[in-house]
Amino acid sequence: MKRCCPEGSLPHLTEDSTYQVQGTMLETNGISLYLTGTGEFCVMLIHDIFGLSSGHHKQVCDILTTMMPNTCVVAPNFFESGDIIENDRLLFSSCWTLPKFLCSIIDGRFMRQVRTHPWEGKVQETFDKAVEFMMDQKGVKNFGLMGLCWGSYVGFKACVLSKFKDKIICNVSCHPSVKVVAEKFNERDTEIVRHVECPQLVLSTTLDPTSWKPGGEIQKILDSKTFKVPSSFSLYKHQHGFVSRGNFSNKKIINSVTDVLEKSKLFYSTCLISLSTDV
Repeated sequence: MKRCCPEGSLPHLTEDSTYQVQGTMLETNGISLYLTGTGEFCVMLIHDIFGLSSGHHKQVCDILTTMMPNTCVVAPNFFESGDIIENDRLLFSSCWTLPKFLCSIIDGRFMRQVRTHPWEGKVQETFDKAVEFMMDQKGVKNFGLMGLCWGSYVGFKACVLSKFKDKIICNVSCHPSVKVVAEKFNERDTEIVRHVECPQLVLSTTLDPTSWKPGGEIQKILDSKTFKVPSSFSLYKHQHGFVSRGNFSNKKIINSVTDVLEKSKLFYSTCLISLSTDV
């Protein structure tokens, strides 16, 4: 059975307990979220399959606010029952070294996590509640999304189906798992993409589906749309998951993560400028 992530992807990474977060975890209206920075423009980071309290999710949020003054970053917790491997850290992180028959059992847990979190229901509710909170309590006017791995599926679905989709000016997808997750719900990723109404920045790895790489089917669909800001694609020669689960002490990894965030910053800024010129 397929994982959410392609074969050879980076495994779970425990959150760095020595990192001093710049933001705060908040509880509001039945959801929890990490919030850092202030401003009328907000980037919503949508975590990967391993959950908000893993890897570099909060650190990426903090870096974005440092790079983008007058911008806040919010990261909702979409897994209300806890991260996928909260109680099975060693088991899941060992999946890439265990015998195949044991990995198939672990993969089953991965896919149960995916299947129990469709867009319709709790995920959509969490997304919309987070948007409402940021607009009503923090004065946010517009949003840019950043989905990582599993989160890229949520980002695309939000661009199409959220009741606040008119507040989303653009979406960034890092090592996207849209195709695999969509298939688990008997959906076609191409149909989801055909219905998006805002520019997309897709940052794939060599392990991601060919259709999601530069020049692939997804880019052709997006290039056919007449957005004021064109969608853009880039390819990184790293393992799937490097932004949220890569080794930040590795110079090549951190340089690529910095490049991802610089490209995202430019994309958000360009879309904001485009928005300001609308009549």
